[in-house]
Amino acid sequence: MLRWALLVIGVVLIVVGLIFLQMSPVYPGLQALVLGLVLVFAVSGERWRYRHRAHSKKGEWQKTGECFEDPETGLVMEVFYNPVSGERHYEPRQENGLSTEKE
Repeated sequence: MLRWALLVIGVVLIVVGLIFLQMSPVYPGLQALVLGLVLVFAVSGERWRYRHRAHSKKGEWQKTGECFEDPETGLVMEVFYNPVSGERHYEPRQENGLSTEKE
């Protein structure tokens, strides 16, 4: 929701900037245009930067013994660590082949 609101604000700033550039106040138009472009690219780049990455299968993944409840799914997650790359990976805890869901 916030992401969409920021994108709308960015697009409005771009449009206002373009309108002002057509009129006589060039500096405010340039300012609004640049601010709108920065806002749109920042919000778009944030989505790309923090997208879920699949963990690599290379190396030896070790259980750390850490567990936590995922607030979105309610599943108990186990933490795995790859000493070669330093990556951490989270998987649902498996008991008897089934994921355990916290009630």
